[in-house]
Amino acid sequence: MSKYSTNYDVCIIGSGVAGALVAYKLGRAGIRVVILEAGPRHDMGDRDGALDRYIKEGIYPWKSNMPERDVYTTGGKIELPLNDYTVKAVGGSTLAWMGYSIRMHDSDFEMRTRYGIADDWPLKYSEIEKYYCEAEEELGVAGDDDNPFGPPRSKPFPMRGFPPSYAEAVMKNKCEKVGIRFHSVPQARNSVAYRGRPECEFYSECHICPTLAKYSADVHIELAEATRNVTVVPNANVVRLEKDNLGKVKSAIYASTDKIEHSCKASIFVLAAGAVESSRILLLSKSSGHPDGLANSSGLVGRYLMEHAGRYRWGRVDYPLFPRRLGFYTLMTHQFYNKKNRDRETAFVFAGKSTDHPYAAVVDVIDRSGNWGSSLEREIREGIRDNFGRVFTLASQLEPMPMESNRVELDPEVKDCFGNPCPKIYYDISSYERESLPAVEKVLTSIYDAMGAKVMEKEEFNASGGHFGGTCRMGNDSKKSVVDRNLKAHDVANMYIAGQSVMVTEGCANPCLTNAALSLRLADHLIRTRGR
Repeated sequence: MSKYSTNYDVCIIGSGVAGALVAYKLGRAGIRVVILEAGPRHDMGDRDGALDRYIKEGIYPWKSNMPERDVYTTGGKIELPLNDYTVKAVGGSTLAWMGYSIRMHDSDFEMRTRYGIADDWPLKYSEIEKYYCEAEEELGVAGDDDNPFGPPRSKPFPMRGFPPSYAEAVMKNKCEKVGIRFHSVPQARNSVAYRGRPECEFYSECHICPTLAKYSADVHIELAEATRNVTVVPNANVVRLEKDNLGKVKSAIYASTDKIEHSCKASIFVLAAGAVESSRILLLSKSSGHPDGLANSSGLVGRYLMEHAGRYRWGRVDYPLFPRRLGFYTLMTHQFYNKKNRDRETAFVFAGKSTDHPYAAVVDVIDRSGNWGSSLEREIREGIRDNFGRVFTLASQLEPMPMESNRVELDPEVKDCFGNPCPKIYYDISSYERESLPAVEKVLTSIYDAMGAKVMEKEEFNASGGHFGGTCRMGNDSKKSVVDRNLKAHDVANMYIAGQSVMVTEGCANPCLTNAALSLRLADHLIRTRGR
């Protein structure tokens, strides 16, 4: 019998930003919560040491502690690098994210109504705008209200935004002369000391912030535990959900690294394990009443998987740009977001920064060279002289078109270390996005022409943002969605789903802030309906 087998009010599966924020608000309201987290708990007091080991020895602190658990297969045309972006640990993938905290536009919630494509959300932007404000306060978002193309907001950012890097200021000034307007990037890192965490010291290694200036969800895990109403169980891999005779979920069955199964009982369950794993758990939870998986009467569990596609381009200028001062983007443009022809051409955004990759670092020159001895020495010397501080990166990000064929299924032939079918991912970039590439390329070229940059390399157009969404989409019609507008599963009275899996569309915005806003709204709903 597990020591965590006590009955709880709420069982949350996953401790990323969704699970952490829901647990925090419920704990403050006096509700007893248990969080089952598949991965370990890292020592947050050793962030500085973790960064040092990463730089000197290449030891990545967020590497999976059970790679045999995290196997997956692909069947689509695009192989999504799932494990490159997913962190299974207390705090989830926010341990490694870059911190960009951008609101979706009001148009993103009404794509069918406004443009006749995709589907509308069952919520309007105006209904979650206050939760965007709350999410910005909880995460600690630094930003300036200087985006003339952005959605309306009712409150200022909690902290002032970061000033642009030298290179980005050059880009902004030159692009304004050709009619392209850049503005600041809101981000969940402290521009000043905020809620007990210090201001950013610009280590330029943001995937392992050594000071906790960049937000990660373990912040709210600790706040939740401080209420004394929240218990966190690390290394608790949920393998299925079991229901009672009334059709409600009665327990989450989980196994630790020893593969011994335990049962966790609760009155309400919140599935917040990410787009891929949340849908996989539901598909694994088959029963006589749910032969196709739990909450799957619509057949849409795992369907409408989304990911942002884009392209990087490197160019060289003939003047110094002074790289590696920050490590993150400070400017972007939403000028090409809400276009009149969005029914035919995807929305897209751009950001750019100075970089020493891939031409000005000694290791990169060596990797690309076929020379030896004095010839290699000369190539290194000339490469650094000509390119260091003069290479500029432009990144584009396109909104994905939700397609039912993009999906997560169970692979009957490949199993994880617990003996369960691993997820099989089918993904392709839609024709809507592919046919918009000429428009994207036209703007990219305009920006580089304005900067006087010579293009050195283009990355292939690919889906690799790490912004996995969909698979448990929300909607009013139980035949066309998995959860309702309050994130309750249509088919299961006591189960909710939180996180990016419920998103109907993604727009061009990095999804974490929307994830946080929806999770805070869910917590209020659970508190308000408690005991009903």
